[in-house]
Amino acid sequence: MAAEDRGPLMHAHVGMMLARRAPSRSGCRLPIRFRMLPSFRAGVHRAVKLLAFNNRMIERRAIARQRVFKAATIEFGGAGVDCIIRNMSVAGAALDVATPLGIPHEVILNILTRQVRQPCHIVWRKEKRIGIAFD
Repeated sequence: MAAEDRGPLMHAHVGMMLARRAPSRSGCRLPIRFRMLPSFRAGVHRAVKLLAFNNRMIERRAIARQRVFKAATIEFGGAGVDCIIRNMSVAGAALDVATPLGIPHEVILNILTRQVRQPCHIVWRKEKRIGIAFD
């Protein structure tokens, strides 16, 4: 039976087989002789676990911060910006803000639940989060 005699069903079947084929990833797979060795696979598995364990975030702060969720206000020049304290220590804090644009380097953090006003300065800025150090 020729390919022309098989009709549209045969062509649809071949099309489905081609559609299911994964895209070629040249250079991503190990040669078959290495994939089959159990000792090689176990060694790779151990190495990956070790790298994952060692690549965790390294704490660079002098004092570890505690996670919190408190409302606060960043005050500067007679104005204020609402924020949420995400983590805090005796040395500083990380604050969620709508935008860090327009917030100067030297500010006062007004923690609403404690009714404390703490002078501080901004250490780092991200898209919607800033890090401060208390003065």
